[in-house]
Amino acid sequence: LAEVAFNTKYPEWRLSEAKKSAFDETKAAFENRQTMIMDQLHRVAFRQNGLGNSLFATSEVSTANYETFMSFREKLGRMKPVLVGVGVPGTFAETAKGVLGAAPKDGAP
Repeated sequence: LAEVAFNTKYPEWRLSEAKKSAFDETKAAFENRQTMIMDQLHRVAFRQNGLGNSLFATSEVSTANYETFMSFREKLGRMKPVLVGVGVPGTFAETAKGVLGAAPKDGAP
């Protein structure tokens, strides 16, 4: 689990493939008027914080390159993992905590 979470390999061709998929999905979504309107309403309603960002690819994605992506990934890699669960048996949480190297907060399992 930790290997997949923290050491996933990202070949350069995957970024190109993902960018194309993202733009295809955005184009398809915005061909639906209701989706387009909901995205715009969401942007207006939450414009004061990051929640107002579109759920779809923007023109900024087209400028992303492999080096930018890997730099972003490196920054994320420095963050500590967060394990959140509701109704999860304690044994599973303890196992996951051990695999991810996380410590419980406030005495929670």
